[in-house]
Formats: sequence, structure tokens, C-alpha cells
Amino acid sequence: MTIRTDVTLDWDSSPRVLTVLSPSTELTIQDLVDTLRDFEDGPKGMTEDSLVDAAGKEFLGGTTYVGVTATLQNCIIAFEARGGPSWVLCSISGGNVVAVDGNGDPIDARLPTAYVSVDRTASASATLQEQEALQYSSFEGVVTYDSSSTYSGTEFPVGTLQAPVNNFSDALAISAERGLSTIRIIGDAEVNGGLNFSGITFIGESMSKSEITVLTGANVYRSEFYDCTLSGILDGEAVAKDCRIVGLTYINGIVERCLLDGGDIVLGGTDEAIFLDCWCASPTALPSIDMGGSGQSLSMRNYSGGVNIKNKTGSDAVSITLLAGQVTLESTVTDGGFYICGNGVLIDNSTGSATVNSSDLLNPSTISNAVWSNTSAETILKTLINKRSIVKTGSVWQLIIYDNDDTTPILVKDLKDKDGSNITDLDAGVLAQELKSSV
Repeated sequence: MTIRTDVTLDWDSSPRVLTVLSPSTELTIQDLVDTLRDFEDGPKGMTEDSLVDAAGKEFLGGTTYVGVTATLQNCIIAFEARGGPSWVLCSISGGNVVAVDGNGDPIDARLPTAYVSVDRTASASATLQEQEALQYSSFEGVVTYDSSSTYSGTEFPVGTLQAPVNNFSDALAISAERGLSTIRIIGDAEVNGGLNFSGITFIGESMSKSEITVLTGANVYRSEFYDCTLSGILDGEAVAKDCRIVGLTYINGIVERCLLDGGDIVLGGTDEAIFLDCWCASPTALPSIDMGGSGQSLSMRNYSGGVNIKNKTGSDAVSITLLAGQVTLESTVTDGGFYICGNGVLIDNSTGSATVNSSDLLNPSTISNAVWSNTSAETILKTLINKRSIVKTGSVWQLIIYDNDDTTPILVKDLKDKDGSNITDLDAGVLAQELKSSV
């Protein structure tokens, strides 16, 4: 409800005159009705005939309402005269207005004044749409930002896809006004320092089309970033998903399905940094996780490609599961427990009191070491290459394989025929039967 304070009413003339004072040039039908009702409720109005009848805004379902029509009762509208010589265009809008005189006969609702022309926009349609609901739906759940856009401010349709806003101050104001928490980025963007983006979700066009740089001082606590190339300085509990990471500072939170494209990713805060299903983007410029000294733990799951771990002086835990790749612990890793498993290679240059468990890491070297360090495997190797002889002990022929000294037996086996019976005579074909025997 809006009651205009820039109007006067002459009760004593006939018809009565409602004057919109200069410099105002517009009067909406809803403002007209609300203001005349206020005059009617005053001391003078209680003793006078009604000023206006109004109809409309009946609900038709969905977001559709009947339009407003105001019928002035022995009352007309004037816009205050101007001094000229230029004419001033004024307007009456937002519905329909008609007027009748004291006898109920139709009259023009407008009173001419000097150097003023009045444009009355009539509503030919029987209905009007609830504008707030329509405007909200046109945002598609996001505020659209484009630094190259010519649109600024917060007046609708600024911030929609048709009229992207060109600065983040206005984008945040529109977000707050419309109850939206997502900003869609067209092209590239620098997230300004000094502004509060806490809890805001940024969505780019793609890794190749949108580069988002978070500047020093921007509050992006619990902010989320999707579908972009991301760099700069983040705050705590941030989320990056389906992004290309080109160096970030103060990461703690979740990085998921991202390409790590060289440069340092510096951890910060006291919470765990989690990397899920990420990949090394470059075959030559390996990314580095800078542990930030102490206080930060790290969990990497299903990582593919190479990654370097550096600058770790605290006891915080690091756990890395490789889908296929290589982990290098640099010499600046001096403390903490490391558990590295999966399929890949570990290059351990850590120093100090750092402890590294890679017993569950699989690669050709670890598999070979596990096999040939087993005693039974060594014995098998000896049976393949050491001295052997076939001798008859009593009535049974035996195969004897000796240890490396060629004297000590390590295998004594009775030779069997195909029926499982001991071989007592070396007739033709009996050794062939021994080779085929499963006994």
C-alpha cells in the first residue's frame, strides 16, 4: 500500500480535483486508490461523498489476477501546471481509470493544466500477471554476472540472463533482494576483495570458457565453485568441483573431479583438505600440495597422475590412494605419518621424523620384492637351477635336488608312474609317466 504525499485534494470544487504536485510526472492506479482511500478516512472525508470505487485483482489461479479499474466519483486528476515554454509529459498507468460527475454521468478523468500533457495507459486486457513472481522466475534461480555487460544497478531485469549485471556489489545486492545464493559467471571474473561472498555458489560456463580469480580480502567462507578455471585465495570450508585448479592458497574443504594444473596448492586453517577423483593435468608441470607447515591434514582418494607433497613440519596425517600415479615426498617433509596405497610409485625424499607406510602400494618393484623375499620362492628358484640327480634308494628310484653347496639335499622325491606306484625299474617311457603324473 502506497499513500502519496505529493498530492493535494480540493474538496470544495465540483468535480473535486486531486492535484499531483510538481515535479512528479507519474501516478499509478494502485497509488491513486490508496491515496484517495486515505483522504476518505480523514476528518473531512468522513463527512463527504466517496471519492473512488475500485474493482479488480480477483484471483484467477496460478499467478494471474484481474486488472485494477478505478472509477472516480465526482473527482478528476490534475498534474500541477508548469512554467513552460517546454511541455512536460505526465502519465497515469497500471490499470484503468474512469470518472463520473455528481449525477453519475461520464466525464474525462483528466483536468488540463498549463504546459502539461497527460498520457493515460489503459489496460485492454482483463488480467495482469503478478509481477514479483514473474520476475523471480526469470532469474532461473541464479544472478547472472558478465564483466563486459553494460547493465548495472539492481532494477529488474538487471541480473537476469538477458541483462547480466557487470559488478559484484550489485550482484550481491540482487542476490539478497531475491533470496538467491548462486551467481552464474559469463566469461571471466575477478572476485573482488572486501566483499562478503560467504556461502555464495559460483558457476562458470566451463573450464575453458570461465576463469575465476579470487582476490585477496574477498570473503568466500563456505563458498563453492563449479565449471571454471580457478585460482587465487580461498577461505575455509570451500568446495571446488569440475574445475581446473591453477594454484590456490589456503585450501581446506573439498576438491572433487578437478584437474590440478601445476603450481602450488597451499593448505591452510586447521581442517582436513579432501581431494576426490582428481587428476594431474600436465605431463610435465606436476602440481604440488604445500602442507603449510603444520596444522593441516590431507586425504586424496582415487588420484591419477603425479603430485608432489612439500613443506610439512607437523604431525598431521596424510593419506593418499592412487588410482594410477606417482607421489613424491620432498625433503621439506620432516614430520607426520603418511599412508600411501593403490597403484603407483612413491619417491620418498622425506627427512626428519616423517614415517611412511607404503606396504599396500602396488607396482612391479613392490610385487617382485614381495615374491622373491619369500623363503619358499627362493627354494623354488633353487629347484629350477641347482644340481639334481636320479638315484635308486633300495628298490625305488628317487629325484634328489641339492642346495647351493651341491651336497645338502633340499628335495628328495620318490618317482611315481601314471598309476601312482613307485618306479622300481627305469624301463623305456617310465620317466615320461613321472612327468605326466599328478602324484
